[in-house]
Amino acid sequence: MPAVGGPSLPARVVISARTLTVTSRGDVLIPVSCPANAVGGCRGTITIRLDEPRARRGQGFAARCARGCRSLGSTTYQAGAGKTRRIRVHMASYGRKLLARRKRSRVSLTVTNVSGSHTASTTSSITLRARGRQR
Repeated sequence: MPAVGGPSLPARVVISARTLTVTSRGDVLIPVSCPANAVGGCRGTITIRLDEPRARRGQGFAARCARGCRSLGSTTYQAGAGKTRRIRVHMASYGRKLLARRKRSRVSLTVTNVSGSHTASTTSSITLRARGRQR
C-alpha cells in the first residue's frame, strides 16, 4: 500500500500467451492480466514489434530497422484490478503481408501500465501465427 500522499507505482501487467493467432481481419486478441494489488486497475498501451532475429539474419533486419522498426500494431487498454481481459490489437498491413508470406513470426509484445506520471512495462517474446483459410 502506498504511503499517504505518496505516489502509487503501477503494477506490472502479466502476459500469459506464448503463441497468438491473427484473425482473418488482421486482429490479435491478447490476454492481459491486471494484478489484484493494482490500485485503480491497469491502463496503458500494448505494442507489437518484430523481434530481432538470430545473428544469421541480423544484417537484413538491421537494414530494415535502421530508422527504428515500425510497430506492427498498437492500442490502448484498460483492465480492473485482479481481472484478465482480451485486448484486440489490429495489425498494420505491413504485418499482415509479412504473416501471409511466413505463416508465423516472432514478435515483441510490450504492455505499458501507466499510473499518474509513472509507468511499468512488461515485454514478452511471442509467436504470431496466421490463421488458416476457412472453407
